[in-house]
Amino acid sequence: MNGSAILMLKENQGGTQLNCKAKGQVSGAIGLAGKRVLDSGAEKGLENFFTQLEKEIKRRIYQLKKRRT
Repeated sequence: MNGSAILMLKENQGGTQLNCKAKGQVSGAIGLAGKRVLDSGAEKGLENFFTQLEKEIKRRIYQLKKRRT
């Protein structure tokens, strides 16, 4: 299994828009048989990644604001 992802950040209406393009390649008989399972697992993994990323960004912003006061 091989995979790659490109993350793109773009300013959008005073915020930041994050776009992700991901590509995966599965080979072999076992890999092809489980492709649907792998696809849904990869999607869930990306969701978890972005949820954790959002939490971390919010935490750091909170800390920065707290230091300024």
